[in-house]
Amino acid sequence: MARECSSRSKLATLAQGLCQEEERRVTCMKRLDAVHAKAETRQGRLYMEASFANGSRWGLLDMRPDTNYLTEEVARSLGVKWTPSKGRFKGVNGEWMGLLGEARNVPLKIGNWSGKANFSVPPMDDYGLVFGMELLDQVKPIIVPSKDTMVILQGEKPCVVKFRRENEN
Repeated sequence: MARECSSRSKLATLAQGLCQEEERRVTCMKRLDAVHAKAETRQGRLYMEASFANGSRWGLLDMRPDTNYLTEEVARSLGVKWTPSKGRFKGVNGEWMGLLGEARNVPLKIGNWSGKANFSVPPMDDYGLVFGMELLDQVKPIIVPSKDTMVILQGEKPCVVKFRRENEN
């Protein structure tokens, strides 16, 4: 019987220690809950600037389409040559229609990064230049939307690119 009491007292001491530890954790969590970080909500689509043969242009960064898009008008103004193709294009809420053409191995510069990209030339009327997943897969980016920044990892040195939001001037 004395042996049982000894075990019970050890168990009670252990339980008391666990309760105190749990109380410390809860107090710590209450303190963390009292600190509220002010979350900055940024809204609007992301745009980045790219330089081509005859100038530069801000283009929409969109992770939904697989390919990059460039309208015929923008291609002409930037000196991008394209060839007719029989591909097809479907806008977000539109019908399937034929592509006007494709521009292959187009030299471009984004920030300090330079390389070549392919563009489809569809009959679009909303955005003149759209960068899709094809370019993102190529440049291996780390995108930080909360800071309107992308770090391009492809190449010798990382390159930081700043975005502009749709609702910013």
